Amino acid sequence: MGSRIRITFWVVLCGMVLVVRATPLLVIIDTGVCAGQVTEKEAPLAGAFASDGKNPLSHDFVRSLPGFADENGHGTHVSGIVWRELLAREPQQQPALVMLRAGRDRLQVEKLLDALAKIQELKRADHQIPVVLCPFSMTRLDSGIKGFDLFAEKLSELLEQGTIVVSATDGKSRDLDQLPDSDLFLPGCLDHPNLLTITPCSRDGFLAPRASFGTKRVFAAAHGTQVTSLWLGGKTKKLSGSSQAAALAAAEVFYCLTRKEDPAELKNLRGILSKRALLHPSLLGKTASQRYLKSLHPAE
Repeated sequence: MGSRIRITFWVVLCGMVLVVRATPLLVIIDTGVCAGQVTEKEAPLAGAFASDGKNPLSHDFVRSLPGFADENGHGTHVSGIVWRELLAREPQQQPALVMLRAGRDRLQVEKLLDALAKIQELKRADHQIPVVLCPFSMTRLDSGIKGFDLFAEKLSELLEQGTIVVSATDGKSRDLDQLPDSDLFLPGCLDHPNLLTITPCSRDGFLAPRASFGTKRVFAAAHGTQVTSLWLGGKTKKLSGSSQAAALAAAEVFYCLTRKEDPAELKNLRGILSKRALLHPSLLGKTASQRYLKSLHPAE
């Protein structure tokens, strides 16, 4: 059974990029996608990404060009996690991903603001964007005070419009509820019901060794340790961190909001996610839900 699921994943990745104006989009802000790289029977990750029928909806703000690029590998890695988890939940999932590249390694606040502006542009063009994945943490030291405050303002606007933002933690083994203002990071430390901050755990739910936590600021954990996914040069790589956990969670949130039967509404999303997640003793007093989201993709 596991092998059949794995083959299905790559076969669907080979599919054509379709017109998706009516298809909900899951936007990822990261280092880009090495979509031309292939693994397992020449399957391009590009098949997961949406187009307007002529051009990709994704955009590379480093090169100021539409389309894909990734010199770091991080964006490719998390995109592979998101797509395979979506397919594990809905094998007929249409191409729905949009990558907004905001930096080569560390993301730049100016490019992050460009990415948020692009999201608003897509929404004005009648694209549905129920979920945005932000698998990073941006501090005042990274962005400067003015850039940090403007990024917070634009993120808050997006959240107020009803888009769910799924964010990583900072991986520094800290109680995020107790951070001084000088240590706050975005998006994970924003206070908004439509923000879901995710911390990593093992496949079986044990809180990861360097995972940050907080019963107010961290909604749940998700599998984020020793996760194998796509990488540069046609390879795969095994990584651990809150980015990997947030990628899994983003797929779960997107599925719950867009599934054909009984899709979740914003007002009951957290409750639905909690029912679909699993309790674990290591998460007591560490997350708001005390639960973790489990990967549906077969174990490596």
